[in-house]
Amino acid sequence: MKKIQFLIVLIPFISLAQTKKNVSLKPSFIQSITSDTSNGKFNKILFTYDENNRVIAIINKEIKIEIGAKKKRAFKEYIIKEQIFQYTDTLLQPFSRKTTSYQPSKDDPKTWVIQSIEQLYFLYENGKRIGDSAVYLKNWQGDLKWDWKTAEPQKRIGKLQQTSQRIYHEIDLTKPYSFPDKYFDEFTLLSQLNIGNETSAYRWGNRSNEASYYTFSAFDTRLNPLKQLNVASVLANEKVSSEFGGQYGQTDICWYFFNQNNYTDYTVTTDEQTQHFKYIFKFNYTYNRFQQPIYATVDVKQIFNNNGKFVRKYTQKFTFRYK
Repeated sequence: MKKIQFLIVLIPFISLAQTKKNVSLKPSFIQSITSDTSNGKFNKILFTYDENNRVIAIINKEIKIEIGAKKKRAFKEYIIKEQIFQYTDTLLQPFSRKTTSYQPSKDDPKTWVIQSIEQLYFLYENGKRIGDSAVYLKNWQGDLKWDWKTAEPQKRIGKLQQTSQRIYHEIDLTKPYSFPDKYFDEFTLLSQLNIGNETSAYRWGNRSNEASYYTFSAFDTRLNPLKQLNVASVLANEKVSSEFGGQYGQTDICWYFFNQNNYTDYTVTTDEQTQHFKYIFKFNYTYNRFQQPIYATVDVKQIFNNNGKFVRKYTQKFTFRYK
């Protein structure tokens, strides 16, 4: 009888322990992606959420390590880009996003100023994003005293088309009776799960003056941490990037919201009117018990396109942290 009574008393605690165990088995949301230190600085991408686990901000930072008196290290943070999302009531899809980008001032490189501001409104039809409407402001001269409140805004209308094989986003700035002037991103998809190719370009006149081409040749079978975010379907044509550069040009390492899995091999090439470079990226991941990446080692090879001349080879490392 005493054993039965003991079990009855113990049942609520067993139930509570099982509930906690079940909760602990649910994958966590991404909190940050941080690069290793290179040339005295590193990059960090931060994700913040509201009480409903909706993304309310994505912030890209560059953090410089400065050595002061007595060799003490100090960290100087600069925001590269800040995205703020707005919602209506408890809806999971954001109705707007404000993006503010920053750059070093032409007058004082140690002082960063606003480079551009975009207030964008997502357009939906039957619950799916079909485009966007935005007001865009740019500090063309990198002026330290630029007053964005008095600047002339540029109105932009974007259209988004998505099928089982293709995603296409375009911002057409062409004026009547003028040559084409447009930005576009085009993706071809692999089995509706991952991106196979991307073309990202800005065309004006009768030619493409700026374009980058991404080819993804291999993926793992694990979970891409961006895919589970509430904004993933809305930002199917977008990515977050950790930028880096050097003597031979600027490029970035990207993570896409659309992908189901994490790519392990991809290449980036540019058109003949810009940098003429080819980048080859190979990823090796370490995963947590939820099969999410926690560390990534990226071997980068940079090649000069015109003659295949080897330029340089190096390694970038990243740490993924979760809530």
